[in-house]
Amino acid sequence: MIHVITCFWNAEDYIVRCVESVLKQGETNYLVHLVDDMSSDESYENCLKAVGGDSRFRIIRNKTKKYKLKSMDEIISDQGILDDGDVVVELDGDDHLAHEDVLARVKEIYEDRDVMICNARYVFADGRPGFSAKINPQEITLSQLAKEILKVACPRELAHLYPNRILLDGACGDKAGSARSDRTAQSAFREL
Repeated sequence: MIHVITCFWNAEDYIVRCVESVLKQGETNYLVHLVDDMSSDESYENCLKAVGGDSRFRIIRNKTKKYKLKSMDEIISDQGILDDGDVVVELDGDDHLAHEDVLARVKEIYEDRDVMICNARYVFADGRPGFSAKINPQEITLSQLAKEILKVACPRELAHLYPNRILLDGACGDKAGSARSDRTAQSAFREL
């Protein structure tokens, strides 16, 4: 199952779009954990309205300020919520999923049991590329974005765990972002 964790604070102008982007997903086997970290605006109320009683959404209202990492840690550490093989997607309350196939793509990627971590690309609302994006938002089509939005990364720390079966992207020097053969992957790890 996919678990979407959304922590927010004073996101009244964004939280509805965030929730609606999850509700529009074609993949429906998910659980969303929405954490209001003591907002002083209408974020919590807007969130309740957007969710509309959907049982896949769990809304938590912190009574003390915990910030994102502690809130996420409490959800992930809560016994009985996550099972082996579940996938956690972090979606900030002021962000949204770009199209209705994002969670389906996440599910597809993680069905490969050797995949351990993904790196998502993003584009700011004004069209500026995010820190890992190498796309021109004015020139990319929705189809290209659907194919390119998620790439599998291979951080140095994880390279030794699965040296024969990791998909590589620009984080390991693969300019095209495509999967490589086992032999090329091993070579790339040695280069790190």
